[in-house]
Amino acid sequence: LRRNSSTDRAQTKDIQRLHEMANQVPFDDRICHQSQLKDLDVGLIKDFLREIKSDLISEVDKVPFVQLCRQMQIVQGPEEFLKPLNIGLLMFNNNPEQFFPYTRIEIVDFHDEVGDSFSEKIFKGPIHIQLKEALRYLQSMFIKEEIRKRPNRAEADRFYNYPYVALEEALANAVYHKNYGQREPIEISIRPDRIEILSFPGPLPPLKIEDLNKGSAQVRTYRNRRIGDFLKELHLTEGRCTGVPKIRKAMKANGSPLPTFKTDEEYNFFLTILPIHPEASRKPHRSEDKTHRLENETHPYTGVLSSETHQLEDKTHRLKDETHPYTGVLSSETHWLEDKTHRLKDETHPYTGVLSSETHQLETDTHQSTGVCSSETHQLETGTHQFTGVCSSKTHQPTGVYPIDTFPIELQLLISNCGKYPNTKELHSLIQKLCAYKALTAQQLIDILKRKDKKHLVRKHLTPMVKEGLLKYVYPEDEDSPNQAYTTAI
Repeated sequence: LRRNSSTDRAQTKDIQRLHEMANQVPFDDRICHQSQLKDLDVGLIKDFLREIKSDLISEVDKVPFVQLCRQMQIVQGPEEFLKPLNIGLLMFNNNPEQFFPYTRIEIVDFHDEVGDSFSEKIFKGPIHIQLKEALRYLQSMFIKEEIRKRPNRAEADRFYNYPYVALEEALANAVYHKNYGQREPIEISIRPDRIEILSFPGPLPPLKIEDLNKGSAQVRTYRNRRIGDFLKELHLTEGRCTGVPKIRKAMKANGSPLPTFKTDEEYNFFLTILPIHPEASRKPHRSEDKTHRLENETHPYTGVLSSETHQLEDKTHRLKDETHPYTGVLSSETHWLEDKTHRLKDETHPYTGVLSSETHQLETDTHQSTGVCSSETHQLETGTHQFTGVCSSKTHQPTGVYPIDTFPIELQLLISNCGKYPNTKELHSLIQKLCAYKALTAQQLIDILKRKDKKHLVRKHLTPMVKEGLLKYVYPEDEDSPNQAYTTAI
């Protein structure tokens, strides 16, 4: 191969690239001979057409499925040998990894620079759904706004540790330009001082990495034209070589250092580095940290925060120390009560010897054993659910429903991402995951999912899921029990 003024021996990667150039058919527009027409999910197609407000949505139920796929140009071939194109499987198959291994986005949160401690989150499914869910996860878990007050002016400075626009453009660029024939995922590394987005391979010639770092790239060749067309319909990309300038503009407007783009001489990979804002906290913002702190501060039996538990225990000890050993009345009040008892002696009942209503009220207002006011003791005793340890004001008294914020963060995200009209498959998957975490009644599921018709949920979803083996009754001997709850059958 001739490279500038030198002639080099062609490497394996070079030969493969020459074959791809000779093919003239982009990977996303090729026929997948290992697939069938049934591998295209009509539900995903409807959701896509509805989201982009296409005129085809009104004809989905009127035209044959084959005709619909031909109109969207996601199938190709004669009627007797019709096959999906790669773009159709990447966008409208629930598990494109079965055809294109490692078609996924992996988010790895490194807790230190060495990598001894880290956590990861993997997103699978149609590539546009992967992209949106990964962006939503990054925005909720790692992006935060910070405020700095300045001594010389009234206005405070507001900035983000990472501008969302830059992160969105960088990840969409990785999804757009990835080679899905190469078995490598898109990897997002969350470091204490930066975010790195790694995809394979690198940019296509004649685009140079030096031009990208200068923000002056004009000539471009697109690896996946069809993917770009679909992402443009979803307003996730523009396809006019505007991604890198938008990233640089967003970082500069936020006051962050400019991004860095890296690759090697053979363009085997593409690495985008987004530095954290200079004044931002170096520790990523994670909801799990707050949950972990609350768990560590929670009393193992009562479920009350340990700081409050110690305060209550100290208060109880003080009350006990001040309590009269026989009467259970605070010692400071004992002499006053004795004097008052003498004065009330004439008011004692002649047969029972019980003081009048006023004395009885004084006696009953004091707990027999601890000397703590009985009304206060009752509040402390009943304020915590006997099984969960959660305050009863936050817990449904008959059933002990967890508030949504007590579910794991993954379930909270799924609940918040569940739209008002989710498709049946998504709804069943969410219900199954909720019931796998905790047995739930139909009313509890109604409250969690923010739906209105309990009978509809039971008749159209819960009962069919039980029959299909996805759920099982907690009380199978009495299916109509008012306390009936559902758990997973696995």
